[in-house]
Amino acid sequence: MFGSQVEFKVSGEKAFFPGNCSKEETEMISKPIPTYEALRGIVENSYWKPTITWLIDAVCVMNPIQMERRNELQVNKYTGSCKSVQYTYLRDVCYLVKAHFEWNMARPDMAGDRNVKKHQEIAVRSIKKGGRREIFLGKENCQGYVEPCNFDEEKAKSAYKDIPMLAFEEMFHHVSYKNKGDSDVILRHYWQPIMCNGIILFQKPEEYVVKEKFERKSHNKIS
Repeated sequence: MFGSQVEFKVSGEKAFFPGNCSKEETEMISKPIPTYEALRGIVENSYWKPTITWLIDAVCVMNPIQMERRNELQVNKYTGSCKSVQYTYLRDVCYLVKAHFEWNMARPDMAGDRNVKKHQEIAVRSIKKGGRREIFLGKENCQGYVEPCNFDEEKAKSAYKDIPMLAFEEMFHHVSYKNKGDSDVILRHYWQPIMCNGIILFQKPEEYVVKEKFERKSHNKIS
């Protein structure tokens, strides 16, 4: 939709964008770049309503990718047992983000609220105020800060502006669900990010490759 795009800068002292880590592992390493779901969570915490669905268009990595290890005590909230876990965080991060919203077609009851100008203006005001809810960079102890930016002007300051192409390992992108009789089919989508002059472009979520499928039994329906 024309006019539904927002641009913002998000930064923080540290970030942790998890991969496919097991809860039993004693070493957790962040992905080197933000995941799609983490970026979408940031813009949703800035402004969200059931009328709209946010999509991430692009991210620009501004600061050099630096890692830092920290040992943390992890407590099992069910058993009370503790274990030491080594986390490898990203340090001193800053990203420019382009995002836009589309209408949530699963909520036809919100059709009367589909006003592009209204939602875009509210989103911009919310970003100027630092978001409506707390901003996290992938993990609850990674506080993030959002502010408006001019993506096309500020991208020239990226630490990677002179690197034509940098490919990263395959990453998890998102989960989608399909109904199949009495079961929900859970689809895990993956992609291989490629950064060009500091910028990573995203496609629409449905265009990414499905690598894993599994079924989950739905609750019995009441007739």
